[in-house]
Amino acid sequence: MHTYQVDVPAATPEDDPVVQRVKLSAGILSRLLVFFPPGCADLAHAVVFYQDHQIEPWNRDGSFHWDDYVFDIECYHEIIAPDTDVTIRAWNLDTSYSHGLTFGFQVTQPPEVTTEGLLQRMLQAFVGG
Repeated sequence: MHTYQVDVPAATPEDDPVVQRVKLSAGILSRLLVFFPPGCADLAHAVVFYQDHQIEPWNRDGSFHWDDYVFDIECYHEIIAPDTDVTIRAWNLDTSYSHGLTFGFQVTQPPEVTTEGLLQRMLQAFVGG
């Protein structure tokens, strides 16, 4: 699990967010954790991008925001090469306090595809079992 802390100053606007680059190994991003500590009061927001596309949350006009909560998301995003541009973009509607958000990224390796394994799965599909 790769973990990152993102500190979001008070009054950080959505159109000029804090941008934190995330270094992940190549593989499948299979789990994402986003922790909003007590005090965020639904005012700190965050989204995750891969290259130039928002990947979490899926709805493009949405963002993660909560108070004293951990979003624990099972997902499937292929990270083609290490150090590819994965970024966290965060903003803060709170005009008085900054907030620290914690992110966890779990990258797994896809199973190796072999001719033998593929043939076994095809045989099982045809004969059942």
